[in-house]
Order: sequence, then C-alpha cells, then structure tokens
Amino acid sequence: MENFQPNLDGLDLDYIKIKHEERTVKRSANIVGITFLILMVLPFFLTTMLTSLLRALGLSAQEAAGLLTDPMFLMVTQTFTSILMFILPLGVILYSEHLKLTQIVSFKKPKKEFLLPIILMCIGVTAFANIIANVLTGLFNAVGIPVSPPVFDTPKGVLGFMATFLAIAVTPALVEEFALRGVVQGSLRRYGKGFAISVSAILFGMMHGNLTQLPFAFILGIAIGFAVIKTDSIWTGVIIHLINNGVSVIIDAITTKTDNIQIIGFINSLYFALCILAFFVGFYLLKGRTKELLELDEEKTYTSSFSLRMKWFFSTPAIMVSIAVSALECILALFIY
Repeated sequence: MENFQPNLDGLDLDYIKIKHEERTVKRSANIVGITFLILMVLPFFLTTMLTSLLRALGLSAQEAAGLLTDPMFLMVTQTFTSILMFILPLGVILYSEHLKLTQIVSFKKPKKEFLLPIILMCIGVTAFANIIANVLTGLFNAVGIPVSPPVFDTPKGVLGFMATFLAIAVTPALVEEFALRGVVQGSLRRYGKGFAISVSAILFGMMHGNLTQLPFAFILGIAIGFAVIKTDSIWTGVIIHLINNGVSVIIDAITTKTDNIQIIGFINSLYFALCILAFFVGFYLLKGRTKELLELDEEKTYTSSFSLRMKWFFSTPAIMVSIAVSALECILALFIY
C-alpha cells in the first residue's frame, strides 16, 4: 500500500494558517470579552458590598443611600472603584494569555519625534469627536430619544475640586489607558496594529455605557491608540487622556459658578477654538512628515484579512454578550440620567 502524501501546496498552507489564526483570535476575543464583562459587572458588586458594609457599621438604609450619593464620598469611592475594576480584570488577560505586563505594555519614555505634534492633533480630534457626538445627540433627540451624558453633583471647595480632578481626570487617565491601550491593545497587536487599535477603541466606547459618550470615546480611542503605537509608550495615552478629562473638569468647575448662558457659551466656544488651533499647530510641526506619521508599519505575520479578523473577534460568545450588556446599559441610561 502506497503511503498517503497530503497536498501541501500554497493554498493548503494558507488555509491551515487562516484556521489557526481564527482559533487564536477567537480565543483572545473570549478572554477579552470575559474581562470586559467582569469590568462592567464589578461596579454593581462593589456598590452592593459597600452598602452592606455601611449597614454593618450601624447606618440605616436611608443613611447609607445618602452617604453613597454624597458628592465628596462619591468621588473618593469612584477613585478606588475605578482602580479595582480595571486592575482585577487585567489579571485575567495576563494569566490566560501567559503574558507579562512588560511584554505588551511599553513604559518607556515616548519617542520625541512625533510626541508634541501627535498630542496637539489628538487634542484637536476631541473637538471633531464632540461635533459628531453633538450631531448624533441632536438626531436622537429629534426622533424622541432623549440622550444625555451622566450628570453628577461635584463636591465644593478646593478639596472638592482636588477630589473631583483625581476621580475624573487622573485615575481614569492611568487605569483606563493601562487597561485599554495597554493590556487589551498590547495583547492584540500580534493580530495587527490597526486591528488592535480598532478593537480597543470599540471597547472603550462600549465601556462608557451611554449613547452620548460612546461615539466620542470611540473616536478618541482611535486617536489615542494610534498615538501610543507611534510614540511606543503608554504614557502618551495617559497624557492625552489626562488633558481631555482634566480640561473638562476645569471647565465644569468654572461654568457651574455662573448661570449666564453667554459666559458658558463663550468658554465652551473658546475651548473648541483652542482644540482646533492645537490640531493645526500639531499638523504644522510635522513639517511634511504626515505620511510618515500615518504609516503603522504593520508586521505581516498573519494571512487573514482585517475584516475577517474583526468578524472572528466580534462573533465570539463572550464579546457578543458584552455587546448586549453594553447595549442594555445604554438603554437604561436613557431613563436614569
């Protein structure tokens, strides 16, 4: 009996490679999806545990609820909650993928070549993202779907401002960047830089849980993800995120002190104009290196197309459940905020 010789021509090898890529992408997607589900569910468990702890300390249900809605207490607990809800799930990805943090996240100083121009241009992107978000908000409102970002009372005084800045600007800039642009984007870079940027940006948008912030976060996520890869440092993302959130906190602190619509409009218009100016200054500083900036220098270590990898990733059970939970959050947000 003659020995069977399998046909291993180029087409068969490509098929084998694609099937292998499909398995690895789907495995990574399920791990990321499970992590994302933990991230979304964890705040509810932490709030429940905190409420139970307050009750155990002798507070009544009404007193516990009042404390949990106190602006200062809310900012302090939000800081610790943000740290826990991102650090704990990160261990799932690192452990499941058998990775070390330093393997996928670059803590080096950002490359100076594009650092300032790309930061300025990303600040400008926030203005564009705001326009998109406002247009979509207007469209939703026009068809009878009132959407608005979550609004919380902030603590007063210098100490209150510091607590708010820490909770809304500093902490998210650190933990969200390490989570999304660090661990998630870093672990997916083996499937392509563009793929990793796109997936982390989509998850970043979904993570915000409301229709107003979702498009803004997605666009900003694309810009920050690109900036982190081009400067080869997570710190670039932290800086951009910190500037965006920090300026929002400062503007909110200023505008809440006045009911004058003209003054509020002037401040917002000035901020928008400065963002646009920052974009063009960054573009000018590139001095003709725009094409070089936009090149991702993809390492062709995969056979499948970008669209096929995206299809595999977002068709896995864990990711589909995550999308459903995020959609439910967006719907509930319509009635809460």
